Amino acid sequence: MTVTESPRTAAPSSALLITPSPTPWRRIALLALLSTLTMATLVLWDVNRTGAHPANLLQGMTNGPAYALLHDDFPDVEFLPGLGLDGQQYYAMARHPAHFDQAAESLDRPIYRWQRPLFPWLARVVHPTSGGGGGLVAAFFAVGVAALLAGGIAAGSLSTALGGRAWPAALFPLLPGAYMSLRVTVSDSLAMALVLVALALSAHRRAWLAVVVACLAALTRETTVIVFVGWALARRSRASALLAIAPIATAGMWAVWLRLTLPASPPEKVDELGLPFVGLLGAARDHWLEGTDRLGMLSTVAALALTAIALGRVTRTHPLAPALALSLAFVSLMNHNVVGIDFGATRSTMPLAILALLCLATRQDRVDGSPASHGDAGMVGPGLASGGPTSR
Repeated sequence: MTVTESPRTAAPSSALLITPSPTPWRRIALLALLSTLTMATLVLWDVNRTGAHPANLLQGMTNGPAYALLHDDFPDVEFLPGLGLDGQQYYAMARHPAHFDQAAESLDRPIYRWQRPLFPWLARVVHPTSGGGGGLVAAFFAVGVAALLAGGIAAGSLSTALGGRAWPAALFPLLPGAYMSLRVTVSDSLAMALVLVALALSAHRRAWLAVVVACLAALTRETTVIVFVGWALARRSRASALLAIAPIATAGMWAVWLRLTLPASPPEKVDELGLPFVGLLGAARDHWLEGTDRLGMLSTVAALALTAIALGRVTRTHPLAPALALSLAFVSLMNHNVVGIDFGATRSTMPLAILALLCLATRQDRVDGSPASHGDAGMVGPGLASGGPTSR
């Protein structure tokens, strides 16, 4: 990154024009690709180790809501007893991507599940033929791998746009949440990848495209709007405000449409949230101190530690500091299962972990979170940084 005197200032002025170096796309893409291939290999190895059949990626069980559908599509598979995980429900949504009432028969909470339709829709686009089976599961896996790659590239691009290093490109596909998302076929990696793509586009002044991607993120996981609100609070520009308002409106209108469309049913109980920090204490008491869910413990503790370090090292003017603080507040409200067990903790702390890593990767003295000016299209932030000759 080079620093030159702004032509818009008088000779003795201390205002400096920040001109970022070109984005190292080749290095970023290589780091993201290597990490994505590593994670995909690890997941496929575990699938082969525990049962080499496509349904293993869905983690459906005999008491699960989609068991009847899975049993019909995979008649040769002997499912274990239990409720299973969420991958089976995304599969059911992809089997009936436009017939919500039919898919609802295989969902535990239809409105809640259909609030996040983009992941199964993309899988159906990749596998457009009717029916399911191994082909549809492979489509889900392909979408998941593509999400890891896109998220890695976006993380590297966002980091370098904010004056940081390219190494976050290698870390996003290797996060515990990335593993769990790909291993059990859920949407968290795709949602976070879309968030990073939207922020990277915003940092590179592709405002309208960033808004479109942000709306897609909200249709993948509605809680992604928290990050966009934080970004808007830091940037304080019309473009960043729209980046928060548009996905909130999209998620809200979609939720209203679902309630008008889906068959009447008893109110769905949503107990994933509670009082601040009660869930974290419960996770330690009911899971970690009992010697279970070690991966969940590692994910949550590491994410909280990284967040504490990041918030201690950056100022509130950092473009990602408000988003990180809001994400921390949201995690503090989650119940003990969401932040405690392996399946929940790895995914719920994923935004916290990657935002903290991005804060640590960027140099605070190179980043300004105030509104962007309409000057040089290559500039990051306002384009002007006050300071003397020692400014970097």
